[in-house]
Amino acid sequence: MILALAGNRVLSVMLTIFVVGFLIFLSYLLLKKIIKDFKEERYEKQNRLDGVISRAEIELLITRYINQVGNNQFGLLYIDIDKFGDFKNAFNDNEVKIILSKLISNIKSVLPTDIVISRYQGDEFIVLFNSKYKRDDVLSYGRKLLEKLREPIKLYEHTKLEQTASISIAFYPIHGNRVSNLIKSLQLAMYKVKKAGGNNLTVYSKDALDTKEDANYYYEIKEAMEKEEFTFYYQPIFNLETKKVHSIESLIRWHHPTLGLLTPNKFMPIMEQSGDIYWVGLWGLEQLIKTYKIWSEKGINAYPTINLSLKQLMYDEIATDFQKIIKRTKVNPNNIYLEIEEFALFDANSKIYKNLLKLKDVGFRITVDGYGIDFNALEQIEKLNVDAIKFKYNVLMSEKTYAAEKMLETILEFIDDKNKDLIVQDVETKDMINNVNKYNAKLGQGYYFSKVLPQDKLMELLEDQSKANYNLDN
Repeated sequence: MILALAGNRVLSVMLTIFVVGFLIFLSYLLLKKIIKDFKEERYEKQNRLDGVISRAEIELLITRYINQVGNNQFGLLYIDIDKFGDFKNAFNDNEVKIILSKLISNIKSVLPTDIVISRYQGDEFIVLFNSKYKRDDVLSYGRKLLEKLREPIKLYEHTKLEQTASISIAFYPIHGNRVSNLIKSLQLAMYKVKKAGGNNLTVYSKDALDTKEDANYYYEIKEAMEKEEFTFYYQPIFNLETKKVHSIESLIRWHHPTLGLLTPNKFMPIMEQSGDIYWVGLWGLEQLIKTYKIWSEKGINAYPTINLSLKQLMYDEIATDFQKIIKRTKVNPNNIYLEIEEFALFDANSKIYKNLLKLKDVGFRITVDGYGIDFNALEQIEKLNVDAIKFKYNVLMSEKTYAAEKMLETILEFIDDKNKDLIVQDVETKDMINNVNKYNAKLGQGYYFSKVLPQDKLMELLEDQSKANYNLDN
């Protein structure tokens, strides 16, 4: 009897715990949804522009219109301003809002008064044409818009902004019989335009389905840029002699709302195809400078490093835009390293080489990847007055052909003679450090020293080092 009562009490307690836990979990889900809805509502209010309706309003309007028109055809036009992220990096919020208002005025000046314009998100707009406008009418207005949006925008008396736009078109019901299907068709077609370089117009066709997965990712990336979901993680580079942090490489990550923390291989190829890779460079330099100022205020002396890709270095404006950021933030560019990946693959490209010379003239330090460097590349490195050459540990230590071994010896002699820094990457054990000592490496990077860290953990490491609490031998 006593055992039965005890058993009932235990069961009752367990049931109570389960019910309470379940209620807490439901409360958490509800609170999470309330916070998400609040953020989205606040975001929409902050980004509302005069004369255009919101994303929610256009989706509701299209749904209602579908119910009204039956099988009668109507057109939707999707506008995406090319390289708008560059404006966001170059100007403050009020100036960006002025630019958007001027863009809206230009759009309205071309279109008839009975159409509806929506700011779908960020720099993307949807235009709804009613059924009286035939296919040729919608295409004609689309082409006129393309030309109008190529005209420079006057921001100030002596400041004109060059911009272009990409436009996609879809028609109800052949490209979708629901609002979600129609918008997906528009976005698939838009991704195709962007992938081809933008500044053009296309109508949705079935061959765009091949890019569906990439297109989904593209629009998630666009939203992530707008909502500031990208961040930097960091990996310190240590001076092998002093055992102190010499520089810190910044590595971009995406805090994806459902997939968690994503590394660049998950999203950078899409950004390279769409042209948003240039935004990464401008945004990245701004973020790195903000972080660097925090380090400096705390008395931490370390060179910040940012990676630049081939695609980024193909933009003619990169040196000018980087210099503008430097002037605005009042930071000495000689304190910042630009790391150039796969230098040997594109050292002969004249545009990239000229841009690197310009960046060097601005005052930036430059690190290049040593893998694959030959005598021609070494000559370019000398002309560029590169500051450091980085090798992966396994590249240095692997067995090589006679010619490859001699080339490596030449590079190492060059580093020593010209007083450049040799950085050895992917160092994971103390034995590895002993192995590279024969190469007179000054700097090391890898899990032996530190794994890749978020900002708060990096600060703990740097502060421990400044207090002499950090020991590489631990």
